Amino acid sequence: MAVDPTNHDGQTPSTARNQPGHQAPTSTARNQPGHAPTSKPRNQHEPYGPGETVLVTGATGFVGGQLLVRLLEREPDVTVICPVRADHAAGALERGIDQLRTLLGRTPTADEVARTRWVRADLEQRQLGWDDETYASVIERLVEVFHCAASVSFDLDIDDAHRINVEGSINAYEVAEAARKHHHGFRRFHHVSTAYVSGLTAGRVDANHIPDDRAKNYRNTYERTKARAERCLRRRAIARPDAVPVSIYRPSIIAGNTTDGVTNNWNVLYVPMKMVVRGQLPVFPKGGRALVDTIGVDFLTDAMLELRRYDDKAVLAYHITAGSTAFDIGTLMGTTTRRASQHSQYKPSVTRLVNHATWNAMTKGFRGASKAPKQLRSIRRMGKLGVRGTSACAVYLPYTKVATIFDAGREHDLLRWAGITMPDGQTFLNTVVDYALDTDFGRNLSGPTDVADPSEHVNLRTAEPAATGIDTDPATRGPVAPAIDTEPAAA
Repeated sequence: MAVDPTNHDGQTPSTARNQPGHQAPTSTARNQPGHAPTSKPRNQHEPYGPGETVLVTGATGFVGGQLLVRLLEREPDVTVICPVRADHAAGALERGIDQLRTLLGRTPTADEVARTRWVRADLEQRQLGWDDETYASVIERLVEVFHCAASVSFDLDIDDAHRINVEGSINAYEVAEAARKHHHGFRRFHHVSTAYVSGLTAGRVDANHIPDDRAKNYRNTYERTKARAERCLRRRAIARPDAVPVSIYRPSIIAGNTTDGVTNNWNVLYVPMKMVVRGQLPVFPKGGRALVDTIGVDFLTDAMLELRRYDDKAVLAYHITAGSTAFDIGTLMGTTTRRASQHSQYKPSVTRLVNHATWNAMTKGFRGASKAPKQLRSIRRMGKLGVRGTSACAVYLPYTKVATIFDAGREHDLLRWAGITMPDGQTFLNTVVDYALDTDFGRNLSGPTDVADPSEHVNLRTAEPAATGIDTDPATRGPVAPAIDTEPAAA
């Protein structure tokens, strides 16, 4: 995807900033609802102050977990409230501490434990399943909500996907509304969507494009319900002057860290990669431009924390995508094969790319062979293996022929201003593949190492929540169904 590096005055950000007396350029786009600003905002949020709290949904998942770590590292005064599914308050705390230890790669310090509140919740219920007392204590000092939780299953029934992705988003937004009604210090609601809410749209789209709510416009129920969630949030944010403003972040495919490839999420990009490494993917389909628009999870969370400060419109939407650093399917397969060949334990496939018509014919042939008479054992076995392999790839096939170009030129300008960029595509892909190979796709991981100051270590199993006034056990008043706390690891 081509990225336009110029601002609207024809200067690149680096050139423009070196002009004496230069002021950040303005554009008519800034006056359009929802457009990402093209200059430094006049209204910026300051760092969080002492006693302020933010709420992060999905903190036990991929994106939410990395965002939690960034907040703890960069905002020393803030306390992060993390709704978590659990059977009781002690279970929520134990699960949260385990997650924090895994995320940090070491035992958390006493300060980190004290500034992270794991509260048993259910995102599918009003008030997140909390009683009035707990709800009131959560919103007391709440200044922002980061809604990272979602179901990322591509084949959920539409009703189930709607309940999780749409109703869950509304419930989270209502927490923000309650906080703003309670005090005027609440700032913005931050929603992690996906670049693929553009559905099957061909050509260039900006971060405000949403097709009509018809099944034929989307690849799956995930895309469709994420688009529905955006519509709901956008409507509510402009419904009245005092409505809670919304920032929407639309990432593309999310992989590991750009610096070391670290990830705990092994779906989407990693599925065909793993099959190549195992020698199970001799062919794979491609269509159109065959781009695999992939970003590092750290690029996403850094972008969110930078762009969260912008507050000049009721609705601001951003494409957080790879742009010109996107690689294609051929590069993905070839890089995986070459680098896996350097490891003695792997015997990778040399994957041949075919068009979708050929792939569909092969899939049909495998199904037929799998039903061959039992006396034709070898054919029957080959057919079953083929069916297994093609089925594993089935939900991802629509993403091998994406015809959409995500216009992220303005977003990339803003992020470059802040020093936030993606590495070039090949370098990033090498990093991602190497981490997957070195850990055998997460199977060979060393445990967390204690590297923090031992004097700050705490007994994690007996750690008490800090005095935030939050009742961490609304469950004592009745059962609460599990919340969904995974995030969009893929579009």
